[in-house]
Amino acid sequence: NTDGFGVSSNISVSTVCSYNGALYGGTVNLILGTQVWRNTPRNIWYLAEGATEGGFETWVLVQNPGTDPVHVDFTLNTGEGAVAPEPLQGVTIPAGSRRSFNIGEFVTTYDVSTKVECTDGDVICERAMYWTAPGSPYRELGHDSIGINSPGAIWYLAEGATEGGFETWVLVQNPGTDPVHVDFTLNTGE
Repeated sequence: NTDGFGVSSNISVSTVCSYNGALYGGTVNLILGTQVWRNTPRNIWYLAEGATEGGFETWVLVQNPGTDPVHVDFTLNTGEGAVAPEPLQGVTIPAGSRRSFNIGEFVTTYDVSTKVECTDGDVICERAMYWTAPGSPYRELGHDSIGINSPGAIWYLAEGATEGGFETWVLVQNPGTDPVHVDFTLNTGE
């Protein structure tokens, strides 16, 4: 991809390290978001957050770090139920590459979660979101998150703030067919 928008990374080091990536953009190089890097490809990924209305864009990025092409199927979980758009079934991800999928081409909603399943190999998946204000010529905000590989009953989220103009949202994806009940414990430091 010669335009620079389809870049993914494979990093190999000789010792245990941690990494954080940052994406910058806009006319004053504002930080748009950061991401956590994943060190192990898997065949199933869950991405809990997504919105494609109100100026939001949701993109699912699929990297194939392997040496052979692989195929992925998408399931989009919406408030209206699961959707499996035909163009997102059996999609080829070439070896050593990344493909980006605009979820807004398939659903229009404030609430969409995504499941990506690789049918013949392992991939890395993350979700990028952007927001453009009405009338603005460019994206003003954005962030990125790596997916998880399996649903779980207990999750810990270290980040959060609700003062100084901040909002914290916890998004829950239920990829199952039965309703679930969720209890939250908020650790405020008080």
